[in-house]
Amino acid sequence: RPPAALTARTIALGGSVTALGDDAATSFWNPSGVPLLQRQELAFSYADRYGLGINSNYASYVFPLFERQAIGIDYLRESFGDDELEDNFQIINATYGIRLHRSFSLGVSGKLVSHSIELDGTKLRNASGFGYNLGLLYAPKIKPFDKLKLGLTLRDISGTSVRDDNSQSEEEIFEQHLRFGAAYQAHKNLLFSLDV
Repeated sequence: RPPAALTARTIALGGSVTALGDDAATSFWNPSGVPLLQRQELAFSYADRYGLGINSNYASYVFPLFERQAIGIDYLRESFGDDELEDNFQIINATYGIRLHRSFSLGVSGKLVSHSIELDGTKLRNASGFGYNLGLLYAPKIKPFDKLKLGLTLRDISGTSVRDDNSQSEEEIFEQHLRFGAAYQAHKNLLFSLDV
């Protein structure tokens, strides 16, 4: 399972955020959400998963360029370390999004992925590569559908592979996959969200 940007809200929603596009973490989940923010926004999270020393760090920043365009950058690091073993996985993601219509936006992101493993001071793996994501978001502005949002993200468009410096071999670490999401804001304090 690929690492994921787990903010408190993302965890609370069970990862069903593809159709939301309303906070800085959208640059990771659905790049088409960044132009909808219309403001600068920062997001940070840190977790020691299960209390086992499996650390997850995430930071994201979204910056609107024009009324209908925005960029975002985020950083995700998952790591484990003890006296013998160091395992680090990192993703740096750059996002561009544009609102093509008041109800429809499109976004694309490119990411640098790196993975390193060190055992007793010996580097066993030092691999890196690139991947790309494409996102769509539809938020109708006509009643009674104005509380509904639909999102689609094609992650790792052609698969994401890394090349290991030690062996020069290439390995696909993330296969292409499609996420569809729907969200319905039934009340200002009640949100229904679903991802497939």
